[in-house]
Amino acid sequence: MRTKAELLALIFCLAIGVSGCGGEPSREDVVKTPYYQELSEKLQEKQKRIRNLKEKLGEARARNQGNRGAEQFLEKIERGYIIKIQINDQAGRSCFVDYKPMFSYLKEWIARGQWLTRYSREKTLEGLKPTYEYYLYDEDNSTYMMQVYENDYVCFQERPDDVFVIYGANDLGDAFSASGDPEYKDLIRQMEHSYMAVKGDAHYYQSANIKAFAQAFRDTERTKGKPENGDAREEFLFFYHGTVIQVKFYEETLGIVGEESQSWYRMSREDLQVLRKILKQT
Repeated sequence: MRTKAELLALIFCLAIGVSGCGGEPSREDVVKTPYYQELSEKLQEKQKRIRNLKEKLGEARARNQGNRGAEQFLEKIERGYIIKIQINDQAGRSCFVDYKPMFSYLKEWIARGQWLTRYSREKTLEGLKPTYEYYLYDEDNSTYMMQVYENDYVCFQERPDDVFVIYGANDLGDAFSASGDPEYKDLIRQMEHSYMAVKGDAHYYQSANIKAFAQAFRDTERTKGKPENGDAREEFLFFYHGTVIQVKFYEETLGIVGEESQSWYRMSREDLQVLRKILKQT
């Protein structure tokens, strides 16, 4: 009767397909065993995962380097001193902006720029129409060229492979460029739908402020009036597709003055104060 050890040896021999187990199994015999094949497949799978992880690590490092380069480029513009902005529209028209508050506005929305890395420039911009070109002139004679697209996608000439999203980038062109056919011809409607407003050389107000102001203006009781004597207590400039609209606050009168027409309204001092606060809130 066979011993237990002999039976195990026999089973092993049958498993590796060896006839006559008179010694150590050969390498070829071991390689052919199901157990070895299973281990080999697991090893190959782990090696494949390691290669994929190394590739992803390399891509992540490249993205980090590119992201830092993009951040440094935007920071360079932020640290500069912009003295003039040139806006070109798709019809070939150009205008220059030298309102100091706009330079502060420009730097603030550049600071919010987001560098896109998921797709190539061609894939990211596929189907988007260009809207404006901005040339930013720095006091150190540097010039930065921005190509703006629909949905506030932006490319810089200095970084041709990169795409940024800068929310509000189109507002500057919509405010100062006489692009396309403006939707509104009426002075009041233009004021209500302006893209930008400034006060003096220090402050600017974005479309959100203007929309809130316009809603309050519509809801406020007012009657037709005429200009008051003397200077306005406060004056704002609104910009709508290249049209400049003056909004003047007097003691009890609000004036909306355009290039070809003007409207004057009698209002209470309290209501005028509320309107001024709404426009200036941040």
